[in-house]
Amino acid sequence: MIKKSLVLILIIATMLPSLLAESDALEAGRGRPEPPPEPPRVLPEPPPFAANQVLVSFQPGVTSPEIATFYAEHNLIEMKSVGRGPKDDSRLRLAQVRPPAEMGDSEGFLQKLHRDSKVDFAELNYILTSYEGPNDPDFNELWGLHNTGQGTGTADADIDAFEAWHDFTTGSSSVIVGIIDSGVDYNHPDLAANMWVNPGEIPGNGLDDDGNGYIDDVHGINTITGSGDPMDDLGHGTHVAGTIGAVGNNGIGVVGVSWDVRIVACKFLGAGGSGFTSDAVECFKYFNPHFPYG
Repeated sequence: MIKKSLVLILIIATMLPSLLAESDALEAGRGRPEPPPEPPRVLPEPPPFAANQVLVSFQPGVTSPEIATFYAEHNLIEMKSVGRGPKDDSRLRLAQVRPPAEMGDSEGFLQKLHRDSKVDFAELNYILTSYEGPNDPDFNELWGLHNTGQGTGTADADIDAFEAWHDFTTGSSSVIVGIIDSGVDYNHPDLAANMWVNPGEIPGNGLDDDGNGYIDDVHGINTITGSGDPMDDLGHGTHVAGTIGAVGNNGIGVVGVSWDVRIVACKFLGAGGSGFTSDAVECFKYFNPHFPYG
């Protein structure tokens, strides 16, 4: 009897991990929501380029007759040789698609040129421009965005905002950023143009036009008072908003990481700098999981 009991215990102990794993799998499938899909990656816009023009560098030893044959095969005409040496010695040429034909799919056209054994490389004739950064007068004080060694600082000890603006984007009004803090001074001259405006509210009419429980929540809410006025009386939230999204290139004040963005404020910190968890959670309830307006 004792031996049978021991055998049974051993069998149960052996099966228990797999049974628990199956139970967890069933629970995951039945009771837990699927994780939300990752947002699509937003790629930067390609730089502008001269229409129907291409730079072609030929392999060493490619002769002038071979280049002429290459042009004929790909419907190109040479615009100039890039360099100071004699034409036949220069491997880099600027060519144009023979009018009235057009390049069409530029990437496909370049791939076709690269497949030719006579070609070292080929690329579009990109239009390059100088970039001096925003014209906001206090931008040079923002070493966290672009550190040139101001004062006793360390050059390039920053978040590379300057490079991101140049290579990717300065922001988009399609992006909405919620700030849970002491509110935001939505009348600030460097923030007003980037404040989110509730399309479901009629400002100042004293009514909850969109039916979300808050009267006149034009730029956000105040969870301390339960009102639709998130005006900042501490200054911290306004500072945060400026770092995130002060209007860029408007000739005043500073610039945010995102020059063009929509900021919606939720005030849960009072003038003394403190607030309740419950009020902060109410801010999340206002923003997430389904912010009602795009």
